Amino acid sequence: MHTIEKGDLSVAMITACFLRKQYVVLKPLSEKSRYDLVIDRSAGFERVQCKTGRLRNGSVVFATCSSTLHNKNGTRKNYKGQIEWFAVYCHELDKCYLVNVNEVGNAEASLRVEPPKGKQTMNKTIKLAKDYEI
Repeated sequence: MHTIEKGDLSVAMITACFLRKQYVVLKPLSEKSRYDLVIDRSAGFERVQCKTGRLRNGSVVFATCSSTLHNKNGTRKNYKGQIEWFAVYCHELDKCYLVNVNEVGNAEASLRVEPPKGKQTMNKTIKLAKDYEI
């Protein structure tokens, strides 16, 4: 599947998850905005950037910076202050997740699906995917 098709599928599946939760879902007319959707959960409008998650080593991994927009220095641009949420669709699991932009780093984030292996232990920095399911 082409990258654009994967992105389109992610937005569609995330939209369906929101609609199942009876959220009002709005889509900007322009592709130029830093967010893909706006949701209204009766507490006001919240901007959402949709991302495609990939299952890697027991975690759903997704980018937390833009993949096409770059600033003057050529570095990737994060979304802090421009969105409230990342909505992530993982094709391999057919699940959607909603993660606050302030809970993740500026480049990449992961949501743990399987328990850590070996000597790794669960700690406060590990985010469990089940806690973020839409």
